[in-house]
Amino acid sequence: MLRIIVVDDEPRQRKGLVEIICRLRPEDEVIAMKDGEQVLEYVHDNEVDIIFSDIRMPQMSGLELSNRLKMKKVGQRRCLKVKKVSMMGNCLIL
Repeated sequence: MLRIIVVDDEPRQRKGLVEIICRLRPEDEVIAMKDGEQVLEYVHDNEVDIIFSDIRMPQMSGLELSNRLKMKKVGQRRCLKVKKVSMMGNCLIL
């Protein structure tokens, strides 16, 4: 089972992507978030396998979120290793 986060400031886009992922991968946990700050708070205490992020968001862009996730540490371990960054349209996949 994978833990997947979808982060987008547009509720309709966020809901649509969550529904698609849930249909394609019903065994996985899909979590919707509205901004990068929510993601940073969540990964502080939880492991995440994949993040689908909008690139253009008002408070923190998807690219800035990616950079902050790379630098974020909890104790001596990194919260999330960004292994691959892929961009499709306005979506960033971490």
